Amino acid sequence: MVEKIPARVIGKSAYNWEIVLKDTFSLEFLYKQLHLYLPEEEWNSLYTNNDEYEIFYYEKDNGGGAVSHDIWWRAWKKPKNDAGGRLKFYFKMDIKTLLMKPAEIMIQGKKYKVLKGELGVKCWFYLDEEADRDAQGKKKSEWDTHPILKLFKHWFWKRDRKEVVEFAKQELKEQSDKLQSFMERYTGARVEDVPRDWLPVKGIHP
Repeated sequence: MVEKIPARVIGKSAYNWEIVLKDTFSLEFLYKQLHLYLPEEEWNSLYTNNDEYEIFYYEKDNGGGAVSHDIWWRAWKKPKNDAGGRLKFYFKMDIKTLLMKPAEIMIQGKKYKVLKGELGVKCWFYLDEEADRDAQGKKKSEWDTHPILKLFKHWFWKRDRKEVVEFAKQELKEQSDKLQSFMERYTGARVEDVPRDWLPVKGIHP
């Protein structure tokens, strides 16, 4: 099922952040870890409803062995406390690299093939408070079809809407913070206390 982030929420991100660094890191390893992390957090591909999060990939040969990339990922998920299916989370992530060149480094006696250059990651998180609007004329929400929920639709939803939205905002904030921490860790933007044997520590150059 192909979807788009609704125009009503684009430009109104609840949370956003950016990571920029010039260092050595493994883009391949970052990809693999992202493909493990996002399903664990129950994020769905915006376009295929599985783990194919990438919607755009462009690689430019800059000559001299240097390449640059533009990569876009898009995903959505349901908030945990929204039993009626009225809300939805979206996130978009743009990854950009500049003048990346192959490099090799030694860590704890092991040689690693990595990339050296500039990496930029921008991420936006959105809360759609009217997600069920898209179902009008297509399919009805649980509040309209469930034998119990439909009896309490107006009373219950209007009464508890504020609380549900607040829970959703907090959950989305946690998702944003977790992904930012993840990206800082696996790009080397955050130096760990203990050197890692699977990714070069920030500041180590070939």
